[in-house]
Amino acid sequence: MNRQNQMAIRASLKNALFSKSRRNLKQNPPTQNASPPMKNPQPKSTNQQFRHFSDIYEYGHHQIGQGAHGIVKKCYKRDQNNIDISERTTYAVKIFRTGDTEIINTIRETFHLNRTLNDLNCVVKALDLFINSKKEEHHLVMEYCPYLSLEQRMGKLSLDDIQIIALNLAQSIKQLHSRGICHRDLKPDNILIGDNFALKLIDFGVSKRFLVKGKVTKNIDMWTRTGSLFYQAPEIFLGGGYNEKVDIWSIGIILYQLLVGQLPFQQETVLDTIEMIRDSEINVKNTSAFKKLNSLEQDLLKRLLKKDPEKRLSAEDFALHPWLQKRQQKKSTKSFDDCDIQDNRKNDGILQSSEISIMRQYLPRSNNPLIVPIQEEKLSNPLEFNWNVWDTHVHYVPQDLIQIINLYDRHSKEMGSSEELMNKQQKQDEEGEFQVGLMRTTSEHFDQL
Repeated sequence: MNRQNQMAIRASLKNALFSKSRRNLKQNPPTQNASPPMKNPQPKSTNQQFRHFSDIYEYGHHQIGQGAHGIVKKCYKRDQNNIDISERTTYAVKIFRTGDTEIINTIRETFHLNRTLNDLNCVVKALDLFINSKKEEHHLVMEYCPYLSLEQRMGKLSLDDIQIIALNLAQSIKQLHSRGICHRDLKPDNILIGDNFALKLIDFGVSKRFLVKGKVTKNIDMWTRTGSLFYQAPEIFLGGGYNEKVDIWSIGIILYQLLVGQLPFQQETVLDTIEMIRDSEINVKNTSAFKKLNSLEQDLLKRLLKKDPEKRLSAEDFALHPWLQKRQQKKSTKSFDDCDIQDNRKNDGILQSSEISIMRQYLPRSNNPLIVPIQEEKLSNPLEFNWNVWDTHVHYVPQDLIQIINLYDRHSKEMGSSEELMNKQQKQDEEGEFQVGLMRTTSEHFDQL
């Protein structure tokens, strides 16, 4: 009886407490149930409306290439006016098929980094990115460049062609590094050769920003072991951090490959190749193929392939090397050849004589501010091929310090008496000696490279 009374009391309390709330709910139903579902929702914004690659673009019929994570095809923008495909602008699209969140984030980072370089002519432009996590298919739309890669043109280039490519590569990497970006995967497959040997750098998938410029310049360390084995710098395998000079090493390998026809550090196994790259005792100057190159080519390769990154050329110094400048001087119609080097060799490659003649007048180069070797007017001694001797005599001086140090002919029409002329001549000689001393002093730090 007690149990029944308890249940009755609970029921009466329940009715008394919740009956009023139930009546209110019936009279005032929730807002979400009051409005019927919308059959025609508002049109979405442009970014939301075109969520898929197929909303804007359509594939072409040809596949351009294939990479580690996807394939590259031609594509075109969809056209409502039914214009023939041949008359539309052609684009390239890289198609990734992955559901890996880390890879997807890398694709996003690569796209945003590549977009910051779209104003550079030496970089293939990134235009659009479509991420479809549901289908695990992602599209990166890029500028289409119908050019062969440097790998495809390897072995078919003359020395003049190689010099042009090296100069363009030096200027391209200088621009890239000035933006604080390290490519980290430079190799012949990632360099497209266009008209007049203009370059296009592609595949920024492992690129990294190493410098952030602002009120306070911030350096960002790079630690990841990445890139292609034969073009990786020694410091990448040492386990510590590294800097943007890994790109300079890669360019040195590419240039050696172009000049010699083979890779400088290559063994049968991966471990042996890595050990060869890391070993400080193994250098390109010890190879017989290297000794067949001329003096300036050897000098440049030595400086690009220094295993100590602190002694390796920077991108800016690379662009100023005389071997790259020599090509410019040969093509110029102006007579401002500052350095003319003639080598006479025996059949065994021993350097018999080397004449380095310097013009007495250094003219400023407003359109081509490159460095100039400073040397005695003539050096002609039979000597064995020794880089210590070469380094002793060649100095690199920034162009903006070069002044006109010989003004003998400037005032030829204003000559006075022989005594006045001698006084003027003596004064000019003293000024010339002072300026030459200044330039020699300024260039001493280049001897340590």
